[in-house]
Amino acid sequence: MSGRSPGGPSWSGRSITATDRAPVARLALLLGLLAAPVASGRAEPFLDRLGVGPDRQPEVLARCGEDRLCAARLLAAADPARYRLVKVETPDTDTIRWVRTRPSITGVEPLGDGRLRVRVDRFGRRLLGELGERVPAGSRILLDLRGSRGGDFGRMLRLARALLGARLEPPLLETETGTTPFRLPGGAAMKLQLEGVLIGPRTASSAEVLAALANRAGVPLCGARSRGKDWLEEVVPVRQGWQLLVRRGRLLVPGVTLTGGLRPQRAAARCLAAAGG
Repeated sequence: MSGRSPGGPSWSGRSITATDRAPVARLALLLGLLAAPVASGRAEPFLDRLGVGPDRQPEVLARCGEDRLCAARLLAAADPARYRLVKVETPDTDTIRWVRTRPSITGVEPLGDGRLRVRVDRFGRRLLGELGERVPAGSRILLDLRGSRGGDFGRMLRLARALLGARLEPPLLETETGTTPFRLPGGAAMKLQLEGVLIGPRTASSAEVLAALANRAGVPLCGARSRGKDWLEEVVPVRQGWQLLVRRGRLLVPGVTLTGGLRPQRAAARCLAAAGG
Protein backbone atom coordinates (compact mmCIF):
# COMPACT_ATOMS: atom_id res chain seq x y z
CA MET A 1 0.00 0.00 0.00
CA SER A 2 1.25 3.46 -0.80
CA GLY A 3 0.18 7.08 -0.55
CA ARG A 4 -1.55 9.03 2.17
CA SER A 5 -4.85 8.31 3.86
CA PRO A 6 -6.56 11.56 4.82
CA GLY A 7 -9.25 9.69 6.70
CA GLY A 8 -6.92 7.53 8.76
CA PRO A 9 -5.81 7.95 12.36
CA SER A 10 -3.18 10.55 13.05
CA TRP A 11 -1.56 10.07 16.43
CA SER A 12 0.46 13.23 16.97
CA GLY A 13 1.39 12.70 20.41
CA ARG A 14 0.15 13.65 23.81
CA SER A 15 -1.66 10.55 24.88
CA ILE A 16 -1.50 8.06 22.03
CA THR A 17 1.79 6.22 22.19
CA ALA A 18 3.30 2.85 21.60
CA THR A 19 5.86 3.11 24.32
CA ASP A 20 7.43 0.79 26.85
CA ARG A 21 6.73 1.19 30.56
CA ALA A 22 10.34 2.14 31.33
CA PRO A 23 10.50 4.78 34.06
CA VAL A 24 11.83 7.54 31.83
CA ALA A 25 9.25 6.78 29.15
CA ARG A 26 6.45 6.98 31.72
CA LEU A 27 7.86 10.24 33.00
CA ALA A 28 7.96 11.75 29.52
CA LEU A 29 4.36 10.72 28.93
CA LEU A 30 3.31 12.24 32.22
CA LEU A 31 4.54 15.67 31.17
CA GLY A 32 1.76 15.86 28.64
CA LEU A 33 -0.82 14.52 31.04
CA LEU A 34 -0.40 16.97 33.93
CA ALA A 35 -2.49 19.62 32.19
CA ALA A 36 -5.30 17.18 31.35
CA PRO A 37 -8.60 17.30 33.25
CA VAL A 38 -8.83 14.76 36.03
CA ALA A 39 -11.64 13.64 38.29
CA SER A 40 -14.11 16.40 37.47
CA GLY A 41 -17.02 16.07 35.07
CA ARG A 42 -19.48 13.27 34.43
CA ALA A 43 -18.38 9.68 34.02
CA GLU A 44 -20.02 8.92 30.68
CA PRO A 45 -17.53 10.85 28.49
CA PHE A 46 -14.70 9.19 30.42
CA LEU A 47 -16.19 5.75 29.79
CA ASP A 48 -16.81 6.63 26.15
CA ARG A 49 -13.12 7.47 25.78
CA LEU A 50 -12.21 4.11 27.30
CA GLY A 51 -14.34 2.32 24.74
CA VAL A 52 -16.93 1.09 27.26
CA GLY A 53 -20.14 0.37 25.36
CA PRO A 54 -23.59 1.65 26.35
CA ASP A 55 -24.58 -1.85 27.46
CA ARG A 56 -21.76 -1.91 30.03
CA GLN A 57 -21.80 1.71 31.20
CA PRO A 58 -24.83 1.41 33.56
CA GLU A 59 -23.07 -1.39 35.46
CA VAL A 60 -19.87 0.65 35.85
CA LEU A 61 -21.80 3.78 36.86
CA ALA A 62 -23.87 1.82 39.38
CA ARG A 63 -20.74 0.50 41.08
CA CYS A 64 -18.48 3.54 40.78
CA GLY A 65 -20.59 6.62 40.09
CA GLU A 66 -18.23 9.38 38.94
CA ASP A 67 -15.19 7.87 40.66
CA ARG A 68 -12.79 7.44 37.74
CA LEU A 69 -10.23 5.46 39.71
CA CYS A 70 -12.92 2.98 40.74
CA ALA A 71 -14.01 2.62 37.10
CA ALA A 72 -10.42 2.17 35.93
CA ARG A 73 -9.79 -0.51 38.55
CA LEU A 74 -12.98 -2.30 37.59
CA LEU A 75 -12.08 -2.35 33.89
CA ALA A 76 -8.46 -3.40 34.50
CA ALA A 77 -9.60 -6.29 36.67
CA ALA A 78 -12.26 -7.42 34.18
CA ASP A 79 -10.17 -7.11 31.01
CA PRO A 80 -6.41 -6.98 31.78
CA ALA A 81 -5.52 -7.69 28.15
CA ARG A 82 -7.07 -4.36 27.14
CA TYR A 83 -6.67 -2.15 30.22
CA ARG A 84 -3.65 -1.62 32.47
CA LEU A 85 -3.86 0.69 35.47
CA VAL A 86 -0.50 2.30 36.22
CA LYS A 87 0.55 4.34 39.23
CA VAL A 88 2.87 7.23 38.36
CA GLU A 89 4.82 9.70 40.45
CA THR A 90 4.47 13.42 39.93
CA PRO A 91 7.91 14.66 38.83
CA ASP A 92 9.60 17.62 40.47
CA THR A 93 10.70 20.70 38.52
CA ASP A 94 14.25 19.47 38.01
CA THR A 95 13.04 16.15 36.61
CA ILE A 96 10.61 17.87 34.23
CA ARG A 97 13.40 20.11 32.98
CA TRP A 98 15.68 17.10 32.48
CA VAL A 99 13.09 15.17 30.48
CA ARG A 100 12.37 18.18 28.25
CA THR A 101 16.05 18.80 27.50
CA ARG A 102 17.22 15.18 27.32
CA PRO A 103 18.51 14.52 23.80
CA SER A 104 16.98 11.94 21.47
CA ILE A 105 20.25 11.33 19.62
CA THR A 106 22.73 9.86 22.10
CA GLY A 107 25.64 9.32 19.76
CA VAL A 108 27.01 10.06 16.28
CA GLU A 109 30.00 7.88 15.47
CA PRO A 110 32.12 7.76 12.27
CA LEU A 111 32.45 4.20 10.96
CA GLY A 112 35.61 4.80 8.97
CA ASP A 113 34.20 4.51 5.44
CA GLY A 114 32.31 7.77 5.22
CA ARG A 115 29.28 6.46 7.08
CA LEU A 116 27.95 7.58 10.45
CA ARG A 117 26.27 5.49 13.13
CA VAL A 118 23.45 7.62 14.53
CA ARG A 119 22.03 6.31 17.81
CA VAL A 120 18.42 7.34 18.51
CA ASP A 121 17.14 6.22 21.92
CA ARG A 122 13.88 8.20 22.06
CA PHE A 123 11.53 10.28 19.91
CA GLY A 124 11.75 13.66 21.59
CA ARG A 125 10.34 16.99 20.47
CA ARG A 126 13.65 18.21 19.01
CA LEU A 127 14.63 14.98 17.28
CA LEU A 128 14.59 16.36 13.73
CA GLY A 129 16.38 19.51 14.87
CA GLU A 130 19.06 17.41 16.56
CA LEU A 131 19.45 15.33 13.42
CA GLY A 132 19.94 18.44 11.28
CA GLU A 133 22.44 19.91 13.72
CA ARG A 134 24.54 16.81 14.32
CA VAL A 135 24.47 14.99 10.98
CA PRO A 136 25.74 16.85 7.88
CA ALA A 137 23.54 16.85 4.78
CA GLY A 138 24.48 14.14 2.31
CA SER A 139 25.74 11.76 5.01
CA ARG A 140 25.38 8.02 4.69
CA ILE A 141 23.99 6.80 7.98
CA LEU A 142 23.37 3.61 9.92
CA LEU A 143 20.44 4.23 12.29
CA ASP A 144 20.98 2.53 15.65
CA LEU A 145 17.69 1.73 17.43
CA ARG A 146 19.06 -0.96 19.74
CA GLY A 147 18.45 1.21 22.81
CA SER A 148 15.03 2.53 21.80
CA ARG A 149 12.02 1.03 23.56
CA GLY A 150 9.55 3.14 21.60
CA GLY A 151 7.82 6.41 22.37
CA ASP A 152 5.69 9.02 20.68
CA PHE A 153 4.20 7.48 17.54
CA GLY A 154 3.63 10.78 15.73
CA ARG A 155 7.24 11.91 16.20
CA MET A 156 8.42 8.52 15.00
CA LEU A 157 6.40 8.97 11.80
CA ARG A 158 7.93 12.42 11.26
CA LEU A 159 11.40 10.89 11.54
CA ALA A 160 10.38 8.14 9.11
CA ARG A 161 9.19 10.79 6.63
CA ALA A 162 12.45 12.72 7.00
CA LEU A 163 14.56 9.62 6.37
CA LEU A 164 12.47 7.82 3.75
CA GLY A 165 10.61 10.60 1.92
CA ALA A 166 8.33 9.30 -0.81
CA ARG A 167 9.37 5.72 -0.05
CA LEU A 168 7.45 5.83 3.23
CA GLU A 169 4.28 3.74 3.23
CA PRO A 170 1.66 4.21 5.96
CA PRO A 171 1.54 1.69 8.79
CA LEU A 172 -1.85 0.28 9.66
CA LEU A 173 -3.92 0.04 12.83
CA GLU A 174 -6.03 -3.11 13.13
CA THR A 175 -8.98 -2.86 15.52
CA GLU A 176 -12.19 -4.77 16.14
CA THR A 177 -13.93 -2.65 13.49
CA GLY A 178 -11.36 -3.01 10.72
CA THR A 179 -7.93 -1.93 9.51
CA THR A 180 -7.09 1.72 8.88
CA PRO A 181 -3.90 3.31 7.49
CA PHE A 182 -2.29 6.05 9.53
CA ARG A 183 -2.26 9.55 8.07
CA LEU A 184 1.34 10.31 7.14
CA PRO A 185 2.93 13.63 8.12
CA GLY A 186 3.93 16.13 5.47
CA GLY A 187 7.42 17.39 4.82
CA ALA A 188 10.28 16.59 2.48
CA ALA A 189 12.99 14.04 3.10
CA MET A 190 16.26 15.18 4.63
CA LYS A 191 19.34 14.85 2.43
CA LEU A 192 20.58 11.72 4.19
CA GLN A 193 21.24 8.24 2.84
CA LEU A 194 19.85 5.61 5.21
CA GLU A 195 21.91 2.48 4.55
CA GLY A 196 20.82 0.25 7.42
CA VAL A 197 18.95 0.04 10.73
CA LEU A 198 20.41 -1.66 13.81
CA ILE A 199 17.88 -3.45 16.05
CA GLY A 200 18.06 -5.72 19.09
CA PRO A 201 16.05 -7.20 21.98
CA ARG A 202 15.46 -3.75 23.53
CA THR A 203 14.08 -2.32 20.28
CA ALA A 204 10.32 -2.17 20.77
CA SER A 205 7.03 -0.56 19.85
CA SER A 206 7.38 2.66 17.80
CA ALA A 207 11.06 1.91 17.19
CA GLU A 208 10.12 -1.46 15.73
CA VAL A 209 7.57 0.19 13.44
CA LEU A 210 10.23 2.65 12.26
CA ALA A 211 12.61 -0.23 11.51
CA ALA A 212 9.82 -2.11 9.71
CA LEU A 213 8.94 0.96 7.60
CA ALA A 214 12.59 1.37 6.63
CA ASN A 215 12.83 -2.32 5.75
CA ARG A 216 9.67 -2.03 3.64
CA ALA A 217 11.42 0.80 1.78
CA GLY A 218 14.39 -1.47 1.01
CA VAL A 219 16.70 -0.64 3.92
CA PRO A 220 18.36 -3.73 5.46
CA LEU A 221 17.92 -4.57 9.16
CA CYS A 222 21.01 -5.55 11.14
CA GLY A 223 21.61 -6.98 14.60
CA ALA A 224 19.31 -9.29 16.58
CA ARG A 225 15.58 -9.93 16.78
CA SER A 226 13.55 -7.07 18.26
CA ARG A 227 11.11 -7.36 21.14
CA GLY A 228 7.89 -7.78 19.14
CA LYS A 229 5.57 -5.24 20.76
CA ASP A 230 3.06 -4.75 17.95
CA TRP A 231 0.19 -2.98 19.69
CA LEU A 232 -0.74 0.65 20.27
CA GLU A 233 -1.85 1.99 23.64
CA GLU A 234 -3.56 5.22 24.61
CA VAL A 235 -2.55 6.78 27.91
CA VAL A 236 -5.71 8.07 29.61
CA PRO A 237 -5.32 10.19 32.77
CA VAL A 238 -7.52 8.95 35.61
CA ARG A 239 -6.55 11.30 38.41
CA GLN A 240 -3.28 12.60 39.83
CA GLY A 241 -0.93 9.69 40.32
CA TRP A 242 -2.88 7.24 38.12
CA GLN A 243 -3.21 6.58 34.42
CA LEU A 244 -4.92 3.86 32.42
CA LEU A 245 -3.22 2.29 29.41
CA VAL A 246 -5.87 1.30 26.88
CA ARG A 247 -4.90 -1.03 24.07
CA ARG A 248 -6.35 0.47 20.88
CA GLY A 249 -5.27 -2.01 18.27
CA ARG A 250 -2.54 -3.97 16.54
CA LEU A 251 0.15 -2.24 14.50
CA LEU A 252 0.83 -3.57 11.01
CA VAL A 253 3.38 -2.76 8.32
CA PRO A 254 2.44 -4.36 4.99
CA GLY A 255 5.00 -6.93 3.89
CA VAL A 256 6.86 -6.99 7.24
CA THR A 257 6.09 -9.22 10.23
CA LEU A 258 6.12 -7.37 13.57
CA THR A 259 4.56 -10.12 15.68
CA GLY A 260 7.26 -12.02 17.53
CA GLY A 261 9.88 -9.40 16.70
CA LEU A 262 11.61 -8.24 13.53
CA ARG A 263 14.21 -10.61 12.12
CA PRO A 264 17.31 -8.80 10.81
CA GLN A 265 18.84 -9.78 7.49
CA ARG A 266 22.43 -9.10 8.56
CA ALA A 267 24.58 -9.37 11.68
CA ALA A 268 25.40 -6.11 13.44
CA ALA A 269 29.15 -6.60 12.92
CA ARG A 270 28.68 -6.86 9.16
CA CYS A 271 26.80 -3.56 9.00
CA LEU A 272 29.17 -1.77 11.36
CA ALA A 273 32.32 -2.93 9.58
CA ALA A 274 33.92 -0.45 7.18
CA ALA A 275 33.40 -1.25 3.51
CA GLY A 276 36.21 -3.47 2.34
CA GLY A 277 37.36 -3.95 5.94
